[in-house]
Amino acid sequence: MNEKNMGHGVVRRNPIVKKVQKLSRQLKGQRIGKSTTPFNWERGYDVRDTVGSIQIKNQGSSYSCGGQAGAYFLEIQRRLQNIREGAISAKSIYSPWDNIGGGMTVTELNTQIGAHGAVLEVTVPSYDTYGNPLSESMIHDSSWETPALLYDATTRAGYTPYDIAEDIETIAQTVQNYGAVLIEIRGNNNLTWLSPTPSVVKFGDYWYHYMCVIGAKQFGSEKKLVALNSWGEQCGNKGEQYFGEEWFRTKGIIDAFTFIHDSQIVPIPTAQPTRWQALALWFRQQWGLAKSLAI
Repeated sequence: MNEKNMGHGVVRRNPIVKKVQKLSRQLKGQRIGKSTTPFNWERGYDVRDTVGSIQIKNQGSSYSCGGQAGAYFLEIQRRLQNIREGAISAKSIYSPWDNIGGGMTVTELNTQIGAHGAVLEVTVPSYDTYGNPLSESMIHDSSWETPALLYDATTRAGYTPYDIAEDIETIAQTVQNYGAVLIEIRGNNNLTWLSPTPSVVKFGDYWYHYMCVIGAKQFGSEKKLVALNSWGEQCGNKGEQYFGEEWFRTKGIIDAFTFIHDSQIVPIPTAQPTRWQALALWFRQQWGLAKSLAI
């Protein structure tokens, strides 16, 4: 196993689009700011203590990390809802999106999980008959999309994306509150990415990768997020890796977001739109312009 052979798959958004989207969500209340409640690092948290073990995924050399991270998230949410139906198909989250060279943007991942959902792994496998990760062309294939399966996928949709302040305390507390957080992380092949604690040291060109954070704990005096990678159980500590405060100081974690099920969101009633709501509406009206600038 070689870190150079493992796939990633973030398609980065145009910076203007990213800023407009984040501001729009913030104005609509879809942002979790810095935590005012200190996370209990001595006690720690791991969602698996509640939902049970999670099978580690393996994307191989494909660019499907968005689908893999999203599948982790949805499986955790289903289990938190006391629905145990098996693993979620990473292919069903990834294959509907057609980016040149592969990968997904944060916007596409938000849209898929929020509006379209996913089907089960047993229905749309992300591996071949021998258990090997699918190639990029095979995991990108969308011929499985029938009206019945697309409808089935929507039964696991219905989430609103929330941006999260990019600091270790807030992400740790959000994982404890909502079960999981997805991160966009900036890394490079520096001979540490198969270890439990990848390094921020830059030895080569950067790549960008989605991972699913499912816990946080303290190792001695060091605070660490617990994240599931999608490179198989030979990576890290049987598939999980740990990321400390240095990743935030160096801006190695460049985006963090979660999803809250629509049934848990209580709208704030207002008779007349506030100036901030009016500004949010203006930004939504400008969406066509922002979208045209996307890459």
